[in-house]
Amino acid sequence: MPFYRRPLIPGEISAERWLSVLIPVGWLTGGITVLQFQEWLPWCILFRVTGIPCPACGGTRSTLALAHGHIGQAFYFNPAWTLLCLGSIAVWLWCAGTAWRRTPVLRYHANSKLGAWLPRAGVIAAVVLNWLWNCWREMAS
Repeated sequence: MPFYRRPLIPGEISAERWLSVLIPVGWLTGGITVLQFQEWLPWCILFRVTGIPCPACGGTRSTLALAHGHIGQAFYFNPAWTLLCLGSIAVWLWCAGTAWRRTPVLRYHANSKLGAWLPRAGVIAAVVLNWLWNCWREMAS
């Protein structure tokens, strides 16, 4: 099994403790940027030049929809970004619980080349599917 739990090695820096602090800092920084400087955020260069949306197009609108509690609308604007934002909440809860209770940490170790490439292939597939969704959404509107 590529996932396993183990206690921290003495002197090892806990990634979970750092993430339990840095994730909320990212939320605050991103939230302040989107809410305060929305008019000045740059347009997507790819979309302006080619008319084709990039995989990140709709991320700002998705964030604003999430901030207002409109999860369905956020998924419509950019599903991958919405999942990333909601997933960051789950990761933060896991990291905070693991770091501050000092429970064994969860680690991933690829036992084969397939095990090493499978997560990467999943991320690439998610980006491509999200980009196709953005292209379809743009053509439909």
